[in-house]
Amino acid sequence: MIELTEKQIEDIADFLDCGLTCLYNKKTKELITITEFDDSTNPDEIEWDDIIEFERMNSNDSFELMADFVEQLNDSYLKEKLIAILNNSKPFKNFKTQIDNSGEYRQKWFDFKNKKYINYVKSQIEAIYEDEIPELDFDQQIDFEVWEIEASLYEQEDWIGLLDLHKRQAEKYPTDLHRQEDYAIALNLNKKYAETIKLLEPLYRKNYEIGFGVSEIMEALVGLNKTEDDFDWVKKPTILKLDEKTINLCAEFFKRKRKPRSVSEIYSHLLTKADYLNFDEGSLAKYILNFSNLFDIIEESSDFQNIQIKLKKKK
Repeated sequence: MIELTEKQIEDIADFLDCGLTCLYNKKTKELITITEFDDSTNPDEIEWDDIIEFERMNSNDSFELMADFVEQLNDSYLKEKLIAILNNSKPFKNFKTQIDNSGEYRQKWFDFKNKKYINYVKSQIEAIYEDEIPELDFDQQIDFEVWEIEASLYEQEDWIGLLDLHKRQAEKYPTDLHRQEDYAIALNLNKKYAETIKLLEPLYRKNYEIGFGVSEIMEALVGLNKTEDDFDWVKKPTILKLDEKTINLCAEFFKRKRKPRSVSEIYSHLLTKADYLNFDEGSLAKYILNFSNLFDIIEESSDFQNIQIKLKKKK
């Protein structure tokens, strides 16, 4: 039987949330933490018969945690935005980006996650008491661990660790386009733009019909202070910039729409019209504000996410 204090349970929750492996020594009643890339702890020196290992949330649990947080939100705008993020690709990365820029809700997310992780640890303790911890097969365990580590690295903004993780995955699965794309994203986050292009160019040429690699190649070109004209495309992608074409597409979006719309809704519409947007939502909001002859600002805000815009009526 194990005896843990509330403080130890909170510590275990914090350690797991940070991506650490957390062990509890039943004899000494001490906690041991190990990072995924830690060489300082020798497993052979650990008396494993006395050890209980607490598990981090797997990718499904982490996703459910985000979904639970979104479900209880009162802010309808943020809730709608996060639901869209969870229903699209790269939910962990995009959820973190949105939360980090959501003002007071950033801390609310941390508090919510902390409580859930504490309960998650307590549920493991109860399972240990009942000796009913379910076993995962080896392949499942490896897959879950990659997702868990990735989510933790994004949250900590540990881009070097993320690069190391995805480099190993890309080398292990050279024909998996998804893993190659993840590696390219990590390269861009580490500002290794030339390496991104070197990695993706041959893969893009084989898979250009499905639009593979366009976004990451463009991110790399922008990082190198280049444009789309500096790459030999098989099929030139559609790139939107902050110019007249984009403003016309924004105006087109408002046709047959009576109610004001948010910048995020406009941005989502533009994503369907191009292979790559050479601007973010904040830059788009500032640009639209220059066109008072076309748009009415229904609700102004220092936070671009809360700006509500409507097409100006023709006189």
